[in-house]
Amino acid sequence: MSFIEVRHLKLVKAIADSGTMTRAAEKLYVTQPALSQQLTDLEGKLEIALFHRTKKKMILTSAGEALLTTAGEVLDSIKQTELRISKMVHGETGKLRIGTTCMLSYKWLPDVMRQLQEAFPKVDIELKTSMEVLEDLKNNKLDLVISTMVDDHPAFITEPLFKDEILITMSPRDLLAAKAFLIAEDFEGTNLISYQDPIKGDLYNDYLSPAGIEPAKLIRVDQPEAALELIKSGFGISLFPKWAIKPYLASDVLCGRSFSKQGVYLEWKAIWLKGKTIPIYQDEFVRLISSVSQHQTSKELRD
Repeated sequence: MSFIEVRHLKLVKAIADSGTMTRAAEKLYVTQPALSQQLTDLEGKLEIALFHRTKKKMILTSAGEALLTTAGEVLDSIKQTELRISKMVHGETGKLRIGTTCMLSYKWLPDVMRQLQEAFPKVDIELKTSMEVLEDLKNNKLDLVISTMVDDHPAFITEPLFKDEILITMSPRDLLAAKAFLIAEDFEGTNLISYQDPIKGDLYNDYLSPAGIEPAKLIRVDQPEAALELIKSGFGISLFPKWAIKPYLASDVLCGRSFSKQGVYLEWKAIWLKGKTIPIYQDEFVRLISSVSQHQTSKELRD
């Protein structure tokens, strides 16, 4: 059973700092007899004296020194935690400039940004697409980048966030929608739609071409939204990260199938410049992405 409470740590520190029971009692806003009784009770529970009592001063014993060291560490930790929470409650000011290499991130990032804004209402948030991630971070154009396309680099901190499956995306009316998963041979003679917002690991170059599989047409469009419209009309199929098309899948506007029985996955990462002071709201933003993704994964497993 633990006998030491936070009030005991404050008591020991106050007496050690003040030197006398009277001044310590004034510091803690209690009476001197009450403080003396608290100390006696604590020493009785610990079965050891914490102070040598002299006429002029209270002097720490070796046990008292040990407890004072702990008091300094614990009380400082509590103070820092209180400060952190206070900033979250009352609002820390600042700006967080977020970059993403995939425009489809805009499908799921707003929910995370909303939660961050609720926790830090005085923090301004900027979101933009970045094709030169490392340069934008080095040149202080961005504070943080969310990407699947950047490898680890010694000048940057790279924190894994979550894994996302790449789905073969099609109209529910497509004949391929009847399959549980797709393999390379299923793409023979299809219209394959590609958008200029590349996902690491191109389907055609990495899987189809080496297997000698040729689509009927390879259609390239500028924007992923254009690709989605073509898919919805039944014009062809494409690849999309699961998180990006989740609303369409839930409403049966689109159908998504794994590529191979095991599926193909990519990993979202948060990247920022090493050596920069990281504000607590940036830490919270990264934590929220991981938290939201874990919650969604758990929900999908339950469903």
